Order: sequence, then structure tokens, then C-alpha cells
Amino acid sequence: MPPSSPSAVPTVAVIILTWNGKELTLDCLRSFAPVTTPNLRILVVDNGSADDTVAAVRAGGDARDTVIENGANVGYAAGNNEGIRRALDQGADFILLLNNDTVVDPVLVDQLLAAMGYGHFRLIDLARNETKLIPRTAELLERTYVDRVRGTVALESDFG
Repeated sequence: MPPSSPSAVPTVAVIILTWNGKELTLDCLRSFAPVTTPNLRILVVDNGSADDTVAAVRAGGDARDTVIENGANVGYAAGNNEGIRRALDQGADFILLLNNDTVVDPVLVDQLLAAMGYGHFRLIDLARNETKLIPRTAELLERTYVDRVRGTVALESDFG
């Protein structure tokens, strides 16, 4: 259940299912290195890989990573369901399912949370040296607002 207040930082669990995809999985996990979203957990669910995926993930992971070993290829749905069960048991408010060949943008999770009403983003217009607090990323998509922002812009999250 999501936090009752939009100012509270929810716990997000990212489930990455893998089977004999060591290099892809490691690339995916490396893409999370610059992600600074608080309360982010990454669960790698291994469906019985024979290519040392589990050992490689454990050796190269960080404190946010958990490895779940299914021991056999139980399939896409059952593998993800095992990750979802574990995430819910650990108190996840939101769950993001990713394929192991995904490389994420550093603000992906923050933008998803902002779109659901958690946190804020600052849009910085470098050409005009102006900053605007944006409560939801959907506001970026409004044509009238986009038309007004013509300079070089950067997006920062107040989560990290």
C-alpha cells in the first residue's frame, strides 16, 4: 500500500528476471549505479542460470541488490511472481518489473514516482537561469509549457 502522504518516500522494488543472461543482467544493474532514489530495492530473480549469473551479480552488486535463486527455469510469470512475493514481504509500496536487457535512465524511478504524485522535480532552464518546481512530470508534456521552455534544460529530483 502506497504511503498516505505524497511527501513520504515510498519503497520501490525493481524485479529483474534472468536466465543465462549474465552480461545483460550486469549491464542492467550497472545502469542503476547513478540512481539515487531513496528506498529503492533491486531484486534479481534467477531462473536456474548455468552461466554464473548468480555469482557475478553477487560479486558486482551493491547493498540494494537481492538475489533470489529459483533453482530451475520456472518461466516468466512464475519467476516474476516469486520476486513480487519477496518484494511485498519486504514492504514494497510499488513494484517495477524489468527485463534483464533494460538499461535505465538515472531519473526513471523518480519520474515514475513524481507522475504518481510523490516528490517534486525542478526544471532548470540553463539559458534563462530560471528554475521552476514541477509537482508532476506530466506537466512537462503540456504543450503550452513546452513551448515556453526553449533553452537548454535539466531535470533534477528532490528525492536525490
